Amino acid sequence: MPHKTTVFVILLILILPTILLPQIKALDPTEQKLKEKASFLISTIKNANQSITQTISQLQNKDVLIPQSCIDTFKEAQVLVNQATEANQEEDYSQAIDLAFQANQKIKATLNLLDGLVDEASTEHGDYYKQTLQNTIDRYYSLQQRYEDIATSTSNRGTDVTAISAKLSTLRTILNSAKSNLNHEIFELTENEITQAQELIEELTGDFNTLAARLNIEKISTYIANTQQNLTALKEQVNSPSSTLTSNTKAAATATITQAQTSLDKARQYLDSQQISQTINELTNVQASQATVQNYLNPSSPTPTATTPTPSPNVSTTNSTSVTTSTVK
Repeated sequence: MPHKTTVFVILLILILPTILLPQIKALDPTEQKLKEKASFLISTIKNANQSITQTISQLQNKDVLIPQSCIDTFKEAQVLVNQATEANQEEDYSQAIDLAFQANQKIKATLNLLDGLVDEASTEHGDYYKQTLQNTIDRYYSLQQRYEDIATSTSNRGTDVTAISAKLSTLRTILNSAKSNLNHEIFELTENEITQAQELIEELTGDFNTLAARLNIEKISTYIANTQQNLTALKEQVNSPSSTLTSNTKAAATATITQAQTSLDKARQYLDSQQISQTINELTNVQASQATVQNYLNPSSPTPTATTPTPSPNVSTTNSTSVTTSTVK
């Protein structure tokens, strides 16, 4: 049987990212970053809640008595994370992060109460303990494969992911070793390798988020440059000596182009500060203004359409660990 290190370690691994909640909020106060962090934290805590729910159920199945104080504290955590979800949906991201932090405190308190109970259950029920370790390794394998797919897709689009691929290879080696040690019931080494895998997954999450942010910015920057060229071309058409526009229409078109240029300049400023949602809003305004000018120039022609770039969505795992990365398009 294993020493006095239990599946509680595995549960604790699941919520490690949430321990840094106050620092996370202070890293970047921009609306887009707060939105991403609030969504990430809520997803992480929800997954931790699911794991605790499963653990409580498994303990009860083993006839382990769960103190009412533990149940009540966990229910308080669930209420808080639901409130955080509502705040996030209402775009009150700072409040969502604060509520997520409070939920995290309740989760940690719940884990403290569960510690001895899980330790007792793992000592009395070795198969349960071993299966919990196996489930964690399987979930990490699934996550590793998911990251492999994203890395391959990104590489196929011409982006260098050499460093990420090297870490993924190391992760698979660690998981293979953990699986082998578990099969031989070398539990201490298995736990250590699971911890190493978790730390590497956290690094990879950061790497993918950084990569996705960079690619989003590059994509939008290219779009802005092309839009500037189109806007300049429209201005030349409006002011061309061969233009057939009336003086009133020409004045209206010129004013619309000026408005579009203002929005485009704002979009550049927002992009420089990585305020992606504000950047997209301004580019949408530019697109509408361009369509208006096109109608002035060619009133009988259909309005050309364009696609405003959108930031790549976040992808979060749905199993034991909640980590967020971005799908690179």
